[in-house]
Amino acid sequence: MGIPTWDFGEIQEDWEAIWDQLDDLNLEGKIVALYGLGDQLGYGEWFLDALGMLHDKLSTKGVKFVGYWPTEGYEFTSPKP
Repeated sequence: MGIPTWDFGEIQEDWEAIWDQLDDLNLEGKIVALYGLGDQLGYGEWFLDALGMLHDKLSTKGVKFVGYWPTEGYEFTSPKP
C-alpha cells in the first residue's frame, strides 16, 4: 500500500475520504508492505508522516508488515511520533 504525505504532514484527500473505512476491514493476518512518497529536502518537517499514520492505523488491525527499510541516512524533523 502506498500513501503520499500531503500539505503539512497530512494524508491526501482521496485517502481522507476512505480513512475511517479502514477500521471496518478484517485484515487479521494479512501481509502488508507499505511505501511512502515525500520530499525529504523540501518538506523534511513532514517527510513520510502519512506513511507513519497508515502504519499506526493498520498495526491495530493485526496485519504482518514486511519490507521494513533502515532509517539511517534520512532526516526526520516531524513532531509526530
